[in-house]
Amino acid sequence: MPLFVSAILFGCLSFLFVKAVNIQPDILAHLLKYQFAEVFFNTIVLTILTLVFALIWAFVFAWITSQYDFWGRNFFKAGLLWPLSIPTYVLAFIYLAHFDVGAETFEIAGFRSIPGLAFVLSLSLYPYLYFQLSSALSELPPSLIEVAKTLGKSRQEIWKFVKIPLLTPALLAGLHLIGMEVLADFGSASLFNINVLSTLIYKSWFSLHSIEGAAFFSIFHVVLVSTFTFIMFRYKKIIAQQNSGIQRVERKKAKILYSFLFFFSCLIFLALSFFLPVLQLCHWSIKTLDAPTFFQTLLSFRVPLIFAFFCSIAALICSFFYLKSRSKISTFIASFSLVGYGIPGSVFAVALLLVWIFFFKESAFKNQFLYLILGLGFFLRFLSLTVKPMKASFEKISPTLMDVASTLGASQKQIARSVYWPLLKNTALGSFVFITVDILKEMSLSMMLRPAGYKSPAILIYQYTSESLWAEAAPSALMLVFFCLSLITVSRKLLQ
Repeated sequence: MPLFVSAILFGCLSFLFVKAVNIQPDILAHLLKYQFAEVFFNTIVLTILTLVFALIWAFVFAWITSQYDFWGRNFFKAGLLWPLSIPTYVLAFIYLAHFDVGAETFEIAGFRSIPGLAFVLSLSLYPYLYFQLSSALSELPPSLIEVAKTLGKSRQEIWKFVKIPLLTPALLAGLHLIGMEVLADFGSASLFNINVLSTLIYKSWFSLHSIEGAAFFSIFHVVLVSTFTFIMFRYKKIIAQQNSGIQRVERKKAKILYSFLFFFSCLIFLALSFFLPVLQLCHWSIKTLDAPTFFQTLLSFRVPLIFAFFCSIAALICSFFYLKSRSKISTFIASFSLVGYGIPGSVFAVALLLVWIFFFKESAFKNQFLYLILGLGFFLRFLSLTVKPMKASFEKISPTLMDVASTLGASQKQIARSVYWPLLKNTALGSFVFITVDILKEMSLSMMLRPAGYKSPAILIYQYTSESLWAEAAPSALMLVFFCLSLITVSRKLLQ
């Protein structure tokens, strides 16, 4: 199975490369002359600014909630993860409605810009880094810090030589996730009218009607993402060797003044990133929601949930094939087959359609084929969300349990039902939750491969917000946020 998935991914990337080489010279010249430099600059600057903003928010609040005891700490420690349930494009249109030029609330000149978009993206994506840093800060070994103090090291030297090296693996893991999300973002950049690589791929296909142009910039996008990933993991591998054992840090009791400061800082930030956007969605939904809109919004969840169910079942079945990877070659093939999560949805859409057109010609655009392509795209992109957690959980099961069950006369079927499933079911259900959330939030892949009549919450939101109909987009956005928040809450309970 890993070989089959790897073959599909390799075929998709190969078709992309072949098609990119055959791009029309006039289209390539136009794109390189008038758009490429701007798009490349925007993509890099947007990614860097978002990482900087997210690092500030994540570190400040991870430090507060992991190092100090204050009133409301337990609530904020969990609540600061809630903005992850709001898709970036939902937060983007809410902030545009309030702060863009001509907004009724508070007009900020130049808000529809790269810094404005980076700020909004950071509010939605910082929980990826906050979660990693919060755990790492809670596990800083006090013994190492005490040894450094006895050696006469200053506070700055302790940070430089002890704390920062220990925090770097978690820091890079969180920054890598945020960077991948920014590079794959389509909806927010479209709303802010910022030209980035993901939007250029879409425009090349639908505006210039050049699938070769889309393939050319898809290849460049893959190279950029691969370079970013290589840099992150290369540095993380070097630094991780310096890490040591885990020891829980005892939190300090915050003084009254600091306790108030920490409480209101967390409250204001959580209000900006979660409470106020949700309240605004509720306000708009009350004004615009009627029975037909409600049922249309509800039905838009039907097909994505069906996709999520079948993709999760297929991924769960596939995960057992990955557990058997032993040799270096099989391990490499298995690892390569899981890179789909790092490939942006717009790139996947172009690659899959190229392969499908090659084999099925004009019939590739029939509705039933497009549903199949879309489902395959979801499966390939989110397969790793099931395989990696399942493999990690499986490796924690002691082989002794299997030996005892075998000596008691249990068959392989009984062992799977009575031993494996009880130990793996929470991980399997948690993986289903993650896949469901990502499929519901996925916009670029759904937009570019959508069959006729296909509606998802993300597509409905895009259709309304592209015409600045903020209130009309609110019911779909609100239901999506609450659905994702419920699933995230359930997954936290399952994985505890």
